[in-house]
Amino acid sequence: MCFDFRCFAVCRVQWMMAYQGMVCLATNQVWWTWEVEDVFRKVHRGMKQAMKEYAKKQHRQIDDLVVQVASLALIIIK
Repeated sequence: MCFDFRCFAVCRVQWMMAYQGMVCLATNQVWWTWEVEDVFRKVHRGMKQAMKEYAKKQHRQIDDLVVQVASLALIIIK
């Protein structure tokens, strides 16, 4: 399958390989939406701490990502 975008056409696989970051961002947005909807379901069922627990999970994920990116940056610098 090919996309026509403005002045060029590119096949889906070529686009995905050229824009891996965009694919990752879009996938993460879908995953985040699902997780937030799940948190709202938990709150609706009476789990009053669900949002705070999810916030802690998000903070851990951000911390892990920072560590990962920093370690990759050190490898690149060397």
